[in-house]
Amino acid sequence: MIDALVEHGLSARAACRWTGQSRAVATYTLKRPAQEAVWLQTVRRVAQANPRYGYRRVAVKSGLGFGRTWRLWKQHDFRLAPQRRRPKRQPTTGPNRPGQAEHPKHVWTYDTRSVHDQLAEGRPFKTLSVLDEFTRECVAILVAFSIRADEVIRVLHTVFRQHGAPEFLRSDNGGEFTAAAVQVWLEDRHTGTTFITPGHPWENGFIESFHDKFRDECLQRE
Repeated sequence: MIDALVEHGLSARAACRWTGQSRAVATYTLKRPAQEAVWLQTVRRVAQANPRYGYRRVAVKSGLGFGRTWRLWKQHDFRLAPQRRRPKRQPTTGPNRPGQAEHPKHVWTYDTRSVHDQLAEGRPFKTLSVLDEFTRECVAILVAFSIRADEVIRVLHTVFRQHGAPEFLRSDNGGEFTAAAVQVWLEDRHTGTTFITPGHPWENGFIESFHDKFRDECLQRE
C-alpha cells in the first residue's frame, strides 16, 4: 500500500502518515529468508523421522512453534497419506456410566489388545494401555505375552501411585477387567467402573484411536 501511494507521487513519510503505519515499515527488510533453509531442514528432518506426525506434533518436536511450522507445512506441501476413516457413532450413556470426561483424572480408559504382532522368535504379544480421556495422555503401556487380572492390578497400582486415582475407569467386558479381584481393588480406592455395551467398541473410542496411532507410528515402523 505504501509503495502504491509513493508511485502516485506521495513521499514515503506522507504515505506512512496516511496509512497509519510507522516509517520503519517502509524501510523494513524481511529477515526471515536467512533462517528459512534451517527451519525447513528441521521440519523435514522431524517429519521424515515421524512420517505419521501432523504439523502440530512436528512443531512440538522441532521447537519452531505452530505458526511457523504451519506456514512451512503448507508452503512446501508436507502431507500425510490419506487413511480410511471409520464412521462416527454416538456412545450410549446411562446413570452409572459417565459421558465425556470433564477434567483430568475424571475418566480413564484402559484396554488390552492383541496387536497382531510378534517377536523375532515368532511369539505373539499383547498390550495393556491406560489413557486419561480428558488429557489424552497415555499413562501406562504394559507389553506381555498374556495379561491376567493380577497384571492389571499391578499396572494400576503403579499408575495410581504416580498420578493418583481417577474417579471412573472405563473398559470393555474382558475377563481381566470384570474379574472380582480387580473390582474389589478399584472399590477400595474409590474408583468407579464403567463398562461399555458388549459389541460396541466405539463407546471406548479414545483407547481405540490410541491403539491405531500406536500401531501406525510405532509397531508398523519397527
